[in-house]
Amino acid sequence: MKRLKVCFACFLTLLLSVGLLSSICLADTEEDESFEGTCAVLEEESTSDERLASYIDEQLFGSCSLESNIHSRDNLTGPEKAMYDQAKSRAEQIAAGKETYTVTIVDLEDAFYDSGWEKFQTAADLGVSCIIDSEGYITEEAKAAFAKKIKDNYYDEYKVSQAVYRDCPSEMYWADLTWWNDTPAEKYEVAKVDGEYALYIGNFNTYIAWNAESSYRPDGAYSENDQYFYVDQSKNTRIAGALATAKSIVKAAAEKTDMEKLEYYLEQICIRNVYNIEASHMPSSVTGDPWQLIYVFDGDPTTNVVCEGYSKAFQYLCDMTVFNSTEIYAYTIAGNLYQNKECLGGHMWNYIHMDDGKNYLVDVTNCDDDDNDTYNKELFIVPKRSEYKADEAIVEVCGAENSTIGYELNSKTRSIYSVAQLTLSTTEYAGGSSSSVCSHNNMVMTCVDATCTEKGSKTYKCSSCDYSYSITLAAPGHNYVNGVCTVCGDIADGFAKVNGKWSFYKNGKVMSEYTGLAYGTIGEVEGWYYVKAGVYTEVTGLAQKADGSSKAWFFVKDGIYDSTASGIAQKADKSSSAWFYVQGGKYVKTATGLAKKADGSSSTWYYVQDGKYVKTAAGLAKKADGSDSNWYYVLDGRYQKKTGLAKKADGSSSTWFYVLNGKYVKGVKTVCSKADGSTKKLFYVKNSKYTKATGTVTINGVKYIVTNGAAVKA
Repeated sequence: MKRLKVCFACFLTLLLSVGLLSSICLADTEEDESFEGTCAVLEEESTSDERLASYIDEQLFGSCSLESNIHSRDNLTGPEKAMYDQAKSRAEQIAAGKETYTVTIVDLEDAFYDSGWEKFQTAADLGVSCIIDSEGYITEEAKAAFAKKIKDNYYDEYKVSQAVYRDCPSEMYWADLTWWNDTPAEKYEVAKVDGEYALYIGNFNTYIAWNAESSYRPDGAYSENDQYFYVDQSKNTRIAGALATAKSIVKAAAEKTDMEKLEYYLEQICIRNVYNIEASHMPSSVTGDPWQLIYVFDGDPTTNVVCEGYSKAFQYLCDMTVFNSTEIYAYTIAGNLYQNKECLGGHMWNYIHMDDGKNYLVDVTNCDDDDNDTYNKELFIVPKRSEYKADEAIVEVCGAENSTIGYELNSKTRSIYSVAQLTLSTTEYAGGSSSSVCSHNNMVMTCVDATCTEKGSKTYKCSSCDYSYSITLAAPGHNYVNGVCTVCGDIADGFAKVNGKWSFYKNGKVMSEYTGLAYGTIGEVEGWYYVKAGVYTEVTGLAQKADGSSKAWFFVKDGIYDSTASGIAQKADKSSSAWFYVQGGKYVKTATGLAKKADGSSSTWYYVQDGKYVKTAAGLAKKADGSDSNWYYVLDGRYQKKTGLAKKADGSSSTWFYVLNGKYVKGVKTVCSKADGSTKKLFYVKNSKYTKATGTVTINGVKYIVTNGAAVKA
């Protein structure tokens, strides 16, 4: 047999997994990590919904996917399926020219609960000693246990990424082989359940992204600015022609039997392509159109593919075909190719499920002869003949009875497909149930339109028999503007602007029981906002979180949490006339000293003791924020520029200190009265402290008689 062809840069060899950015959210302890930045869609060439629908109808391509095309999805968990569906939908919209950003943000909350996740996780559930510490904060132990339980039991982003890539060979033509995902940001929430604290998922997002292949990126794109995550739709002009060619191949085979269709697809792929030897020897970091199906159908004899392009092209044609038997479908397989028990390298091929209920191997790459106009069927719909071990790997020998060609499935392929899907027939294909059935030439279509959240469908039924099949129309999702869907009017959880007023919503209703701080986005700014009975209110003062998850008090200015604020403030709801000390936007109970008003409305300095303004205070005090080491004089709870003797305002010392113009001055010798004016008596001061001395002293030329610290002029 001729020398076999393999792809040394097989697509599964390059996998990158990194975290992107982080954002800040108000928390009782350390700041949570999460995906930051604008994940909004860039400007589209067209914003019309009809454009996507028309593209699907005319090209048999886009967000309309044949049910038989969903193979890897069947082996995913509930949360993984939620990630798969949204990532696949984005890939379809990029392919259709309706989207440019390759990052898919996925909210996993509902998917976790639907998969059996218990909403509230107590300390016993997590195997920790407690959820909340003595200060009212979530413990690091509880947070770590919560994150580990989520990760260990419910999803694997890598598995999802590869499943989408395998099941959507046409939709992923724009992607190179580098994918990215984050370590999910757990936005912990805490609640009391039957008197016991528990953690639950509040807003749990993750993301999956693919780099755009270099020929589809914007000109001059560079990774430092995440521009590899964008597709330049102006570069996709050749795609329509390639897809039209593929469609014409399927149409030309419409009257053929199922086996004739498959043989015709083999022929058309082989005569349109010469194996791209140069690309097969490129390093694994190089990807692009030689690995995609577009080069097979673009009509350009100078553009050719490697094994991945061959196998994707075959699957694509099969996916777009109405076979006489609904049992027939193809899928891609990756691993290593062997000949005479020698590993030749990485390779990709197809398995096809036939109408006899069995799976067979199709290696289109090695059916293509070196001559561009010829091909063979030595590895076309063939069974497994035997198997052997090579360095603990299972190699399956396929083809003719005396074949020496072996195929080893890699671990990722085995993780994506079920055992049944990866089990090959051990006997030759001898025909199945579709050998003499209706050709289904008279198909009638009925359509159920998709809504924002519910999938639609197109059902085709043969008018000559009972045969039918359905195409699923993906739900596009809500288009929220200021929290309200412009299509169906749905109101998102969080802040939404309804009738000109911003309010905090959950399940479509204003959270009227909420008064305090709530997290969300108003306009384009994400943060903590003050709500009164669920309605955003521009107040200034201290407030707790509206959901009761924290005992801490935070400073709000004009309705927005201010993390930089320091000073004194009253409660925002005016439930108390007291003033409390704030530092770094948070009430500090242990603070003592001088502070201005946190809202900047006054230049006066006020005295705070144990976090609370004391109106009757008198004496010396430092600034509460520790910004300098000076001592200042306080009278009636405020800093005043007085001169005389004063004790410390907090009562921590019985010593009287000398104050000059409201400030303690070291090294002074003088006589003076008390700074608060409570007596006209004079007292002797030495080294700036009242001293109980006896004798005579001259101050500024004036002689005084001092008796036990009391002074009178001589």
